[in-house]
Amino acid sequence: MANAIASQVQALYVGYLGRAADQAGLDFWTNAIANGTSTIESVALGFTLSQEYQAQYADLNTRDLVGKVYENVLGRAADADGLAFWVGEIEKGVISADTLVASIINSLGAIDQKVIDNKVFVANAYTAAAGSNYDAQAGAAAIAKVDGTAASVSNALATIESGSLPGSVAGVSVIQGLYTAQQALAAFEKANAGAVDKLVADFKADAETTASADVAKDALFNVKLDAVKADAAAARSALGEESLAVVTAQAADAQKALDAVVAKLSFAEKDLVSKYNAAVAADKAATGATAEQEAAAIAGIDKATGFNAALKAAKEAGVEFDSEDGEGVWAAYVGKQAVTEPAAAASPATEADRAKIAEAFKNVAFFSSTFKPAADAEYADLKAEVALNDATAKLMAADNGQAYISAANADAKADQLVADVTAADAVKAQVDALVQKYADVNKEVTDYTDTTTGAIDKFNAADASVKIADLDGDVTAGAEVKETFFFADKVAASDDHTITGFAKGDAIYLGSNIAFNDGALSAGNNSALEYFLIQDGVDAKLVIETSVYGSANTNLEGVTASESSLNAAVITLTGVSIDDLQVSNGAIIYA
Repeated sequence: MANAIASQVQALYVGYLGRAADQAGLDFWTNAIANGTSTIESVALGFTLSQEYQAQYADLNTRDLVGKVYENVLGRAADADGLAFWVGEIEKGVISADTLVASIINSLGAIDQKVIDNKVFVANAYTAAAGSNYDAQAGAAAIAKVDGTAASVSNALATIESGSLPGSVAGVSVIQGLYTAQQALAAFEKANAGAVDKLVADFKADAETTASADVAKDALFNVKLDAVKADAAAARSALGEESLAVVTAQAADAQKALDAVVAKLSFAEKDLVSKYNAAVAADKAATGATAEQEAAAIAGIDKATGFNAALKAAKEAGVEFDSEDGEGVWAAYVGKQAVTEPAAAASPATEADRAKIAEAFKNVAFFSSTFKPAADAEYADLKAEVALNDATAKLMAADNGQAYISAANADAKADQLVADVTAADAVKAQVDALVQKYADVNKEVTDYTDTTTGAIDKFNAADASVKIADLDGDVTAGAEVKETFFFADKVAASDDHTITGFAKGDAIYLGSNIAFNDGALSAGNNSALEYFLIQDGVDAKLVIETSVYGSANTNLEGVTASESSLNAAVITLTGVSIDDLQVSNGAIIYA
């Protein structure tokens, strides 16, 4: 946005010269005033001394001078009273011809002030849009039809945007809007990649039948997000249709039912309940060894160095083995697992036998490192199971024991459902939020690219004389159309294209994330994405790095369309001299 001083200077350009300022001139005078080396009055005087001012006003008589300034400043012919007033002021010597513009600007009424304000606003817009491609003719045309209405401002801005003015690039803001939306999409994916990967991993760990189980590690972000969306919905659905509020109420009812049973317990039954609850907690805490850990321990001890000697020592110490292999050692060290009902048939190994086996196998490295940790965990789990079976049997024998166990199980199940629903709802809410936000940032992209309602198609439909087109292959530029070519997606090394018919007013827009290097290909910046212009016979070639690449002695044969570079894309402009190309603000323009 132009600051106040810049707008004052812009007003002098509009009033004295009848055009928008060029950026270099605007910056020079604005900085001079800001630094205190000039004043707005001295700058105005300097304008009157310029050749451009003299060419417009020097040979005019007083009446024609006033009329010309009215046209430049207000975009209208001078009214009779205004004309007479300002002619009189000059003839009486109140003001000079050279200070007429400043005097008029400083004495505008509300209606005319709106006109100059609008012209300055549009002039600032043109100056910024044109950059180093400024064209004085276009600078005048940009503000020529601006008056005090909002519609005139909108029309002028649309003309600037269309690229129909000399030195301008068609559709830059539309293309840049697309690039900004794409960058926002990429940033969203990067920022949320870790969260989505974790969700995928969590769902894979929960059940191999989930959608996430079929997602590859290097799958695209949207594929992973779709998978976890399906998984989150399925996980919640598996818990039933009841809301968290409903299952919480059900859990409260289950607790009341349990409290009612507890109230009926005798002192002796309460002691049995206490022991039963402790056994339940211990059994829950004892996770045991996984099937994989057990299998690895049995297979490994069988093959361990010193196994036979250790087995012999354990037998000599009095340990009896069902079989003289890893499976037998496991059974002797852990105990008998229950394979049929009743579960109480399970029996842990004696501590004496466990101590004898540990002593006999103490020099077998695999025993201490792998076998023993897994077997100890399984032993603890077996002991907890046996203890729970015992506590359950004793409580069941009591008058109110069965009722307590039934109510306690129902209460625990209800509490677990509350916990599961809470967790599932939280995950689903997290996923749904990600999905919605992702849809929002995707919509920003499709708002530009949709083939029926997108901003790109709307731009192209609005004016047949200008067009913006995705550079996705070899193309022929339209002779009667001012075209801006751009890459709708990230530039790839395979994007070697040829443009025929590239002519005055046509442009290629790359955006601001890649820097122009006007040196040789062998003098590149090793730390930045760059593009180069080179002459290859009668053709100009635009070499665009697709990854940050260091200097290389690349000859012309190495950047032809038929020989794709691994690090750059090459756009060939047939029959174009690079002397006719201007580079500004990420655009390559045939000037």
